[in-house]
Amino acid sequence: MHLSKSRSGTIAVALLAVGAGLAATVASVPSADAGTATTAGVPMVAAQGLVRYGPPTIVPALNDLPADVRAAAQDAAALVEANKDSLLGSFVDTTGKVVAVAANAAGRTLAVANLDAVPVDGDAPPAANLDESSAAPPETATPSEVAAADTVVEPAAVSVETANDYGDQLRATSKSLADAIWMWGADPETQGIFVTVRTELSLADRAAIEAFASQHSVPVRVELTPGQPLPETTESRLTDPSPYAGGARYGIYNGSTSSATGGAGCSFGFGYKIGTTHYMLTAGHCFPRLSSQLYGWTVTGGDAPNFVKSQYAGKSSGTTTGTTWLNGTGTMLTAADNQYHGDLALLNVTTAGRSAGSQIWWDGVTSSNKIPVKTRTAPTVGDTICINGYKSGADCGTVVQKTNISYEYPEGTLRNGDYSYSTNPADCAIPGDSGGSVVVDHPGAETAAEATGIVSGRSVGTVCYNFFTGIEEAIQAWGGNLVFG
Repeated sequence: MHLSKSRSGTIAVALLAVGAGLAATVASVPSADAGTATTAGVPMVAAQGLVRYGPPTIVPALNDLPADVRAAAQDAAALVEANKDSLLGSFVDTTGKVVAVAANAAGRTLAVANLDAVPVDGDAPPAANLDESSAAPPETATPSEVAAADTVVEPAAVSVETANDYGDQLRATSKSLADAIWMWGADPETQGIFVTVRTELSLADRAAIEAFASQHSVPVRVELTPGQPLPETTESRLTDPSPYAGGARYGIYNGSTSSATGGAGCSFGFGYKIGTTHYMLTAGHCFPRLSSQLYGWTVTGGDAPNFVKSQYAGKSSGTTTGTTWLNGTGTMLTAADNQYHGDLALLNVTTAGRSAGSQIWWDGVTSSNKIPVKTRTAPTVGDTICINGYKSGADCGTVVQKTNISYEYPEGTLRNGDYSYSTNPADCAIPGDSGGSVVVDHPGAETAAEATGIVSGRSVGTVCYNFFTGIEEAIQAWGGNLVFG
């Protein structure tokens, strides 16, 4: 259900403790010897060999597809979330077939075993680049078997993890590329990677990208977004009694200043439990590293003594190393698996004698309505989603475009995030929404929430990019689960 707002304005890409979705339509990308492809009605220009230049592809919403196709797409997305070292991603092609893209034999076997996927050759990358150290993958299916299959698995030379690493390496090639590239990661539709740039590239930078693609035998899609601001982070319904609900405001105390009664604050995302301990899941950037254990949070306001110290704020242990951000406010390595998990924090509400609820606030910012959280799902390309923060209320209708990617905030790089898109700037999250709930949007009035993420930030200009972190990242980082109603 789309709840629209009238907002306008241009702001640099920012972290907002905000979340939202976006819509895009993926057009087919030609093989290396093709001339052009059409992306959202605009020609994508072929470059040297493996590199293509053009506007961002726009993924259509999955709502109009049969329920079984959408379910299969979500299953594939969840498998990718749990196996970023073996899979590159998944998508629904123009025929309605779900396509999983495997980086190695292990990924191909996982897709066959878990998705009942039929293995196909696709435009297979050079065999020398494939990691075939695992057991031999299932043999390739016949053309008739592929045509009859609902889900297929294609090969690629890179995984989600490698795609993000390749983006890092490209940005390190030159200062001009580091300044131009603000988003990057896996591009399963091309069996390669994508980079999104804010400015036209010089001939030298194009040559560097093309040399990189050739060196690593990996397709690179260069998406042009001239003038699009960098994402921005901004800390900024109002009082919420325990058990706490997602979408409510909480204030932050940093040891010297307080946002309890006004000013900056963030939003709760979802109730969360690890064993018998209750937490609220929110955005990690609301609690900077090093300072995070000095920071406190409150819902009812008051002076510093009424604040409760944060726990697992932007990190999963006492370590102060491994941040991707200069000031330590972003993606941290978690102790459990030594991996990056987006923009997340857990606030321990048990220590405050409170509890985490199984509901989220719903509808407008002044509404008293709540709906229960019934299930969770991995962010799925093509899903229409809603952001739900104390500043925006529930705002629905944008479509997920890419998952498990990296993007650049002024403070540093966020790893394993997701984004959605809208041509309407009013669909963007606003300061104060950071940490809020991201849920799947269903036709008609929402009566139960399907949790999929936590609001992180936005880039808003003439169009809107909303950034969020998938729920599965929290499960992988800390274990436990959401509180369901």
